[in-house]
Amino acid sequence: MSLSRRDWLRLSAAGVVSYSLSGWLESLAEAAAGIPGRKRSCILLWMNGGPSQIDTFDPKPGHANGGPFRAIPTSVPGIRISEHLPRVARHAEHMAIIRSMSSREADHGRATYQMRTGHLPAGPVQYPTLGSLFSKELEQPGAELPNFVSIAPFRFFSPAAYGPGFLGPQYAPLVVGEGQQSLTPRTPSRCRTSTCPPASAPSGRRPAPSC
Repeated sequence: MSLSRRDWLRLSAAGVVSYSLSGWLESLAEAAAGIPGRKRSCILLWMNGGPSQIDTFDPKPGHANGGPFRAIPTSVPGIRISEHLPRVARHAEHMAIIRSMSSREADHGRATYQMRTGHLPAGPVQYPTLGSLFSKELEQPGAELPNFVSIAPFRFFSPAAYGPGFLGPQYAPLVVGEGQQSLTPRTPSRCRTSTCPPASAPSGRRPAPSC
């Protein structure tokens, strides 16, 4: 079965295709790569609750505020990242790692708004999110696909940080997979709380496997 990009997007928006896409995203990327003269796209991976910078790209080895993991060399001399990213380390020459960014904002909602719009929330003006800005500046009139697609956004902390702001609804994202994230951690189906074996056992006994 072959689906065009237009068909895929229609099915995704209708909820027929899971937001995880089960491999369809890779197929679309391969198909798009063969289109001559295509414009580049911006993909923002916004990971709420993701690992800290000191656990990933800025381990700060030997510093009082450094992370708990070992720093490993990368393909760029002098640049080291966490030991848990060995494959990423091989491609560091293709990356731009920014370690100078800082903020005094400690509130998650306000910080989310600042990072996604470039402005702190203040006053009646609603600023557009990054995707809306790209949509306006690089829009392609008559394109089959929307200029801005948001997959499974988690807008709990700051809904306004995900909108088009003063640019208007024509630059709002097409949202796919809304509500498919949860603040509550999920227990794997193979190991429910009531049946999960203990992670440790009394001395002298072999511990049961951990879930």
